[in-house]
Amino acid sequence: MRWLFELELAWELAWAIVLLTFGPIGLGLWLDRRAHITPLGTLAGVIVGLVASVGYVRHRWRALANVESPRGHDFHRDVKEERSCDDC
Repeated sequence: MRWLFELELAWELAWAIVLLTFGPIGLGLWLDRRAHITPLGTLAGVIVGLVASVGYVRHRWRALANVESPRGHDFHRDVKEERSCDDC
């Protein structure tokens, strides 16, 4: 059932990234049309969306680093093992 846990996590992250990125961009486009400030609203939306998406992914990554998944798979251990290079 580990694959189910990973699928659920991937699905959650995908929707969060889509909503957090395109939501502010849509609001920026709406603001551009409404206030006639064509590039500024969209650029602000892009910046806010990217910052929000990266922040959310970092938050989830840190949360997963402190929690073991079902069946005892330790994400934090995997990250440490990837970063340590004894043979380098």
